[in-house]
Amino acid sequence: TAGYYFRMMIAIDTNVLLQHVLQDDAVQSPKASRLIKINNRVLITDVVLLVETIWTLLGKKYQATRDDIIKLVSDLLAEHSIQFENPHAIWGALSDFQKDRPLYDDKGRKLKCLILLMHLLFTKPGC
Repeated sequence: TAGYYFRMMIAIDTNVLLQHVLQDDAVQSPKASRLIKINNRVLITDVVLLVETIWTLLGKKYQATRDDIIKLVSDLLAEHSIQFENPHAIWGALSDFQKDRPLYDDKGRKLKCLILLMHLLFTKPGC
């Protein structure tokens, strides 16, 4: 109909999100950010995508800290163009993660972000 404007929503994968967040590739990072900005409605459809992103950032290459993860998730939740399939679960996981202390395995190694990762994986609607 005349005057009706429809905006599509796109879904992105982990690689696009990482390129947008990290800005560490001169070619791919600007493309990822432009894709997110020009679409204005980007859906992160599964918590697994966020968990993969966090897991990558915690690895040896990036060595993200607890504060880095808190800032990342907070920034993504605040970014107007990004929409999560279940933002309440993400907010809940972030809130729990901010309150809880890191856990340790039987050898005394810190289990980085275990609380956030597990909460994100297992607190889907209907579970």
